[in-house]
Amino acid sequence: MVGKKQFNDILKRYLKGKASKREVFIVDQWFRKSFSKEPEESNLELLSIRKDIWARIEAQKSSGKGKEASLTYTGFWWKAVAASLIVLIGGYWLMMSQIQQIDWITASTGIGEQRTISLPDGSIVMLNVASSIRYPADFDGESRNIALTGEAFFDVAPDVDKPFVVDTDELSTTVLGTQFNVRAYPSEKTEVSVFEGNVKVGSINSPDQEKLLSANQAASFDDNGTLLKYPANLDLAGAWRNQITYLDETSLKDLAKTVERWYGYQIHFEPKSLEHCTVSGKLKMGDLKVLLNQIKFIKEIDWEIKEENNVVFIGNDCK
Repeated sequence: MVGKKQFNDILKRYLKGKASKREVFIVDQWFRKSFSKEPEESNLELLSIRKDIWARIEAQKSSGKGKEASLTYTGFWWKAVAASLIVLIGGYWLMMSQIQQIDWITASTGIGEQRTISLPDGSIVMLNVASSIRYPADFDGESRNIALTGEAFFDVAPDVDKPFVVDTDELSTTVLGTQFNVRAYPSEKTEVSVFEGNVKVGSINSPDQEKLLSANQAASFDDNGTLLKYPANLDLAGAWRNQITYLDETSLKDLAKTVERWYGYQIHFEPKSLEHCTVSGKLKMGDLKVLLNQIKFIKEIDWEIKEENNVVFIGNDCK
């Protein structure tokens, strides 16, 4: 749950135009829930806060400070005034109670599992192994927001009036209707690859970093945290949907993470330095022993299955 200080910090970034897309979504959802309809008459505290906010907004408007602004739901001016007042009158608890009223759905996959999900707007999502998405039961806000952990392929239903936004821990991807892949496993590089259409990719933590991508382009961060755009390898990015993994100078340590997600086995190396060796080739994710023999053939290393779901790769240091 968002704490009071954290929420106040979000509001300050919102007022300065520096909030991330996820933070803007949180604030906008509160406004939509709080002002789209009258609260229950029994909710005296909410009625009082709403009355105070509207009174102060009208006072600002009458004084001439808001003459150029339209007092509508989508107008930023009145939201900015209200957001400032929420901090002053202690309305933090109200925001959280309203956000919790959203009916969220979580869909996930386990070890070695893939699944296809239909979203409320008709968009289709294919989840890779050990992945999850979180989305509202109804896309009745100003945008269609999805939170992703892991990897997924999105085939988005077009809607020019309601952007489709996919947030990961590092990147936010915004589209109107297109096909793209997002890979965002924890502790691994996050990458967006576009198959059709155009998308906007932005940093969650640095809103000034944005890239516009078209078909056959991809984006991710370099080692210095700079968002880069480059030609996409769509064969590599989309192969997982056919249970295939392409390796392109991939370290055995990174390959081990893929094996662990598909089979639930922990991977070890003897010697440990073996994990830094790289491998290139194509693997078919099927029977574990068949897969291990594929790796053995490509890299000329031995393997041994131990008890309690452990696999040891045995070889020589890389030259």
